[in-house]
Amino acid sequence: MGIPMMRFRRLLVVAVAITTIVAMSALPAVARSTNNNRGGGNVTCASYGFDELKLDAAPYAGQIVQNGDLTVQITEVGTRGGSGGDVVKFKWVWVEGADVLGVIVKGGPTSEEFFPGTWGGWLWSPVHLRGPHNSHYGISNIRWCY
Repeated sequence: MGIPMMRFRRLLVVAVAITTIVAMSALPAVARSTNNNRGGGNVTCASYGFDELKLDAAPYAGQIVQNGDLTVQITEVGTRGGSGGDVVKFKWVWVEGADVLGVIVKGGPTSEEFFPGTWGGWLWSPVHLRGPHNSHYGISNIRWCY
């Protein structure tokens, strides 16, 4: 006689959970999720075991950022409080070179970390939780991990 339906469902749920855990553990940490470094400090691509392309300033539209391994272009920027305000968000495109595995956006004492699947639009600086209406910090640097 076969396995009772209730026991079969439990076994199926356990099998799916184990398969998911095994698949997630096989991914590099950088591919799993987005993250906010609320503890502060500078997060680098090296902390994930990758090389980096760094822009050590706020981006501007049309800007090309490159090193010998990677070239990206900033396509749009958005500011806090209209023109003349701090740049708090941007869009970018890959131009040539290595595959980008993550983007770290630093603003204030914290950073936002974006990974494949999380950068389909604007990439934002961290939220200033004590600022007016939870506004975003101005971008101080951006790191593309490859």
